[in-house]
Amino acid sequence: MMPVTKLMRRVWQDRVGGPLAEIALTVPLMLVLIFGTLEFASLLYQQHTITKGVKEAARFAARAPAIRAGGNCPPSSAGWSTIVTRAQNIATLDGMNGDALLPNFTPATVSVTVVCADATGLITSNVAAGAIPVVRVVATVPARSIGFMAFLNINNFNLTATHEEMGIGL
Repeated sequence: MMPVTKLMRRVWQDRVGGPLAEIALTVPLMLVLIFGTLEFASLLYQQHTITKGVKEAARFAARAPAIRAGGNCPPSSAGWSTIVTRAQNIATLDGMNGDALLPNFTPATVSVTVVCADATGLITSNVAAGAIPVVRVVATVPARSIGFMAFLNINNFNLTATHEEMGIGL
């Protein structure tokens, strides 16, 4: 039987399993970095799509004739509810073929409201109302993971985008 010190020296100087040990240590780290990057890129794409849809919806609603019909702020014309529905569809659907931009980004996740800003001291053709309508579109959408967040035991969360646009043509 070999003395312990001689055995330890022999194991310490043996180079046969070195590359395998290095791979065993680096591959898990590389996989975490790769899948983490893919997950982050997916979430960034979702946030960008939601933000872009909300901006387009706010611009559409702010330029709609129904926002200035009757001179009331907030708008109360019959056409306003139609404008809200169309703005929700503009935010969530592809304009070319009508497909959903994201599977979890639906018209129900988008709210369109009008906030009335005080028009005191401003030049506006809507003097009777004394306010300028500002369209506020907010979307709160559950984030969709590619699966890596569940692996890391990260809870689901929501992506939120808000955009305000002043009524045009007042």
